[in-house]
Amino acid sequence: MEAAPGATATTEKKKSSSSTSSGGGGGAQVKRTRILSDAEWVSAMPEDEAAYFRANAKDSDFLEEAKVLCTCCAQQVNHKQEDMVARHPILGVVMCKRCKAFYFGGVWRRDEDGYFEHCRWCANGGELICCANAACKSAFCKRCIKRNLGRNKVSEAEESEDWRCLSCDLSQVRELRLMYYSVYQYWQREKGREEAKEARRLEREAKRQDVVSKLQKEADEVSRALKEGLFLRKKAWMNAKEKHGDCPPAEVRIDALNAASSLRRLINKARRGLGELDKKVVEAMSESYPGGRVGGGDVAAAEEEEEEVGGGEEDLTSGGDKSSQVILVQRVSRQ
Repeated sequence: MEAAPGATATTEKKKSSSSTSSGGGGGAQVKRTRILSDAEWVSAMPEDEAAYFRANAKDSDFLEEAKVLCTCCAQQVNHKQEDMVARHPILGVVMCKRCKAFYFGGVWRRDEDGYFEHCRWCANGGELICCANAACKSAFCKRCIKRNLGRNKVSEAEESEDWRCLSCDLSQVRELRLMYYSVYQYWQREKGREEAKEARRLEREAKRQDVVSKLQKEADEVSRALKEGLFLRKKAWMNAKEKHGDCPPAEVRIDALNAASSLRRLINKARRGLGELDKKVVEAMSESYPGGRVGGGDVAAAEEEEEEVGGGEEDLTSGGDKSSQVILVQRVSRQ
């Protein structure tokens, strides 16, 4: 494992007398290894431990009020913020970001007997107790063991002829590992809530955009109908004009007034369509964005203003019905 500062260490090898070495000395440098992500760490757990953690994990209510400490320096950490807490690379317990940086800030070395020269928990030197497992060669300082597991655990390690260290027997730090597991699950729940909240927001926004798109489509249909109607009426008027050269003025006037009447019917139809569309816009936006204000004026008021303008003989055709056209033709014919 990489990292460790060059502090002086006093190592107790089983129950023998202590010796001193330096992290910056000539001991063998340890090869770097990859650290599992939290998700990989959880997946790689033995099933019995994973089952215990699932059954005993601290819930969100507990963690909202809990005081969580770094197991390396005993300082409180803000475990609610994921970037403020790290998982110990070997033990899987809580450590703060500062201690993690310290842990990986130097070079891990072994002494002439192959034992690590620094505590595998905090990366400091001090009075170290070495693992009796010949394949392990890890060492842990008394300070870390006492602070996290109690004085009795220190005595147990010192007095045992066959002490398996904390990394060899992780059951010794099971409750501390459980705390990190609980914090990790807390982060996952919070992420899930945030993701669900964002998904709902995006869904609402998509629906709002769909509403706007639908309204714009309806507006396009009203506009298209108006354009097509104008085109047809323009074409009819152009055809009528071609015959006006030899027509008496009375017939020309009839054609003009009838063309105007047809045009007004088209305009009134478009106005009604726009009025209905305007109501849909206001209702849809009021539902999608409660409390919001849709500008653009009052269509109904605009219609009333337009209806007040006009007068004269041509108003007989404002209704657009055939009877008014007949009356108009008869009046013009008598002239």
